[in-house]
Amino acid sequence: MFNISEKLKKYRNALGLTQTEVAEKIEITKPTYASYEKGKDISIGTLKKLADLFEVSFESFFSEEDEEKNNSMVKIPILSDVSAGYGEEALEEATHWIKLPRSIARNATFGTFVAGDSMEPKINDGDLLLVQDIPQLDSGEIGIFLLNEKVYCKRFHYNPITKEMVLKSLNTNYDPIYIAKDDDFRIVGKVVGIYDYTV
Repeated sequence: MFNISEKLKKYRNALGLTQTEVAEKIEITKPTYASYEKGKDISIGTLKKLADLFEVSFESFFSEEDEEKNNSMVKIPILSDVSAGYGEEALEEATHWIKLPRSIARNATFGTFVAGDSMEPKINDGDLLLVQDIPQLDSGEIGIFLLNEKVYCKRFHYNPITKEMVLKSLNTNYDPIYIAKDDDFRIVGKVVGIYDYTV
């Protein structure tokens, strides 16, 4: 199993840097960085900054020999930003690919970034969403939806009696979106992972 904290120490020592120097270079406090070397959870965004600083690949933090033997690393495409606000243009082709441990990627088919605050506090602007490409969701699940050529990240609600479908935000400042019969509506997939991509 990979050990990110041990790799942080290894890469830092290889460059002859102190914890204070590393913290200053990525603009965090020394105690915060020290906590990462003690095993505290670290955001993907911070880890990518450290990978750049240490001149190693992001994937190297997860690529232990046993992991690769078990084929537990997977590559998923990252698609263009998805709206968590008032909607953006439809998903485009993959902008790049990212390799993640299977335990993190789960059943994700693709990843995409959130733009907007309508799903706060659970999902924040800039978060990386891992999405499973499935055509149906249970009521109450969070998913990615294509509505009249715009893409939304919302919580799906379905009334089996009235057949009414509603997309709801977690942020109460946003009104629900009711799906009309003549709307061009499609469920793109289910959100199976949410990761902070910022420091």
